[in-house]
Amino acid sequence: MPAYEIPNLRFSAESGAAVARRRFVKIDANEKGVQAAANTDAIVGASSQPTEKAGEVLEIYDGIVMVEAGAAITAGSAVMSDAQGRAVPFTAGSGALQAGVAMTNAGGAGELVSIKI
Repeated sequence: MPAYEIPNLRFSAESGAAVARRRFVKIDANEKGVQAAANTDAIVGASSQPTEKAGEVLEIYDGIVMVEAGAAITAGSAVMSDAQGRAVPFTAGSGALQAGVAMTNAGGAGELVSIKI
């Protein structure tokens, strides 16, 4: 099944740094939207468009959104963020937080996968 997207909420935040397209996003302590960088990050959505630097408008979606995969993912499985804000299979422990559930499969890194956040 091809990846699909049904955004529930579209919102924006001021970017705190460059953010790649289709990556998990969190809000930092300075109230800025930044690309997730760890499996312990609390995810608020996924970037719909990239930003090149801090201070730009970062468009964020939640709901069912397309995120770049960082590894193979099976539909129906829990996912978390990797160090580049990509979706990877969830591994419990060490404070890891679940970012969502995969709605489609991804054969490996670089593919788009639909995630229910």
